[in-house]
Amino acid sequence: MSTVPTLLEDLQRLQQAVERAQGPWLAPRVEACTLKTETGWASSAAEVMQRLRSFGGEGWIETTAGLVLVTRGEAAEPAAPVLDAELADGARSLHVRQVNARWRLTWFEETEGATHLARTHTLLGTEPAAARLRYRVYRPADAQAAPTPLARLAGLVQEG
Repeated sequence: MSTVPTLLEDLQRLQQAVERAQGPWLAPRVEACTLKTETGWASSAAEVMQRLRSFGGEGWIETTAGLVLVTRGEAAEPAAPVLDAELADGARSLHVRQVNARWRLTWFEETEGATHLARTHTLLGTEPAAARLRYRVYRPADAQAAPTPLARLAGLVQEG
């Protein structure tokens, strides 16, 4: 017997209780899904930019000169070297982190399934101020698994 439906049912009951007490806007929905991850490396700034261009989507790129907001359909070509980046395209994300003289690239893809429990959170970006960042936060659905959450950029919420 799997603990996934029981844990999800318990979280949904808790969610309903919070919504009754505080309203649905204060309690992010918990959803069952499967999160797939893949990690690779890039050895040059040019390779990082090529991977970001081929991924597409929207998000942000931090360079040695500052932060660049990438909106859907807009090609971002920062002149300065990339330090970190997060791009999202629907259920897929690409996160880039500089580690010494290389860059670690992590691809995330959310699919149907029940290995994880996910919630959506919206955070206010520090720069540019008009953008809010939507993240999906994942925890293992197995109550016995390590509780360390994973998060991926799920997109931007543009202010009018």
